[in-house]
Amino acid sequence: MKNFLFLFFFLCFFPVSAFANYEIGNVVKVGKSGENELGTYQILEVEGENHQKVSLDVGDVFKNSASSTFTVGDTLIMQEKNPGEYQFVERYRLPSVFFVAFVFFVFALFLAKKRGFFAILGLIFSFLVIFLFVLPALQNGTSALLVGILASTFIVGGSMVITHGFRLSTFLAVGSTVAVITFAGILAIIATKICWLFGIGSEDTLQLALGEIGNGDFRGIFLVGVLLGTLGVLDDVTTTQVSAVIELKRANVKMDWKELFSRASRIGEEHLVSVINTLVLAYAGASLPLLLLFSSSTIPWWVLLNSEMVAEEVIRTLVGSMALLIAIPFSTFLAAKIMGPKTEKYFQNENPSVGCGHTHIL
Repeated sequence: MKNFLFLFFFLCFFPVSAFANYEIGNVVKVGKSGENELGTYQILEVEGENHQKVSLDVGDVFKNSASSTFTVGDTLIMQEKNPGEYQFVERYRLPSVFFVAFVFFVFALFLAKKRGFFAILGLIFSFLVIFLFVLPALQNGTSALLVGILASTFIVGGSMVITHGFRLSTFLAVGSTVAVITFAGILAIIATKICWLFGIGSEDTLQLALGEIGNGDFRGIFLVGVLLGTLGVLDDVTTTQVSAVIELKRANVKMDWKELFSRASRIGEEHLVSVINTLVLAYAGASLPLLLLFSSSTIPWWVLLNSEMVAEEVIRTLVGSMALLIAIPFSTFLAAKIMGPKTEKYFQNENPSVGCGHTHIL
């Protein structure tokens, strides 16, 4: 979901002037191609947006890459370095990306119907918070931890209300999530300090440093990343637990808060096992090339594990998992204490409608 929406929002909020010397070109002729000491290459004749034809020398160190298999009719992005002098940037693939995004939206609306629509609105709201608040604040050197906590609060509050509507269960889930994400922030600070992590374990951080973006607080940027990554799974856990408590109460309105807490906790334990595994697999999948590189290395495993590049991913996973561990009992306890005293009449008066703009009881 994030993979294909990220590019859309990036294009919407990135300064337009940054694209002034970029344009889309169509390949009208493929000339000489082959391999040299630097890899594969092709000589292309490309027609730009102003119908001017230019020659591009396209190459890559990879044999089967996006820049080594052009045919007539393909489109690409090129950049004008000097007047009349262009260089290849990347294949033009946005139409295909947007098509896949459209298919996703159709799936969401068809399978989840009204809930799917409001879930998409909640997702858009989350991206707005990231691009309109988080990124500008970090670029201006604002305290990263403060940015992370505020952003998490805005995202979980806004997206949950949009998705689930104004009802008690929503606000219980929001309160639980904000409390646990604050705990995760404190835990992340302690972990990064005792493990001597400075947030410089990735190539992306090096690019930020060279571009002099922000105030150089890369540890803080790492912390914000941990919180946002954890939040993506945390809101699912708290929402599920609150819903479990309410459904148990609906099934037996005479159940007191202690029994509600006990029964819902057993549900949460089953959910937690799969969620933690999901979190670990998500980070492993994102870091698979790095893991493959390390698996073929001659460096001892403990030296690799000690490196900041790997240690950051380990701490990211462990902090997120500990936040999930505390989220289960905390959200369950909060919901059970509030729902325990409710009567059968309360449930009979609830409004079953769903979505933003409706008033709900549960």
